[in-house]
Amino acid sequence: MKKRNSNDKPGLRTEDFIAPFLLAGEHPEFDSDAGGHVQCMGNDTLAAVARGELDLNAVAVLNLAARGMSPEGQWVGFEKAGKLAKRILDRKYRG
Repeated sequence: MKKRNSNDKPGLRTEDFIAPFLLAGEHPEFDSDAGGHVQCMGNDTLAAVARGELDLNAVAVLNLAARGMSPEGQWVGFEKAGKLAKRILDRKYRG
């Protein structure tokens, strides 16, 4: 039996509001929000991502570089991580 939320209305289920392809498992890489970080984002940030105005991949590359990590999550040191990030972002945005 589905646990009801106080906001649930009779006849409406969470599944009715989630894109069917996510529930069907066609794109398992998007099926969950590991750690719940996307759910914690503000609406303005999520909307900018949805509109393509904010590239979360670029944000991730830059944040990993700031930690001295490669895009694969391996420690490479700050200098090498910065060079890797620059190479990735130059290729993506400057062609």
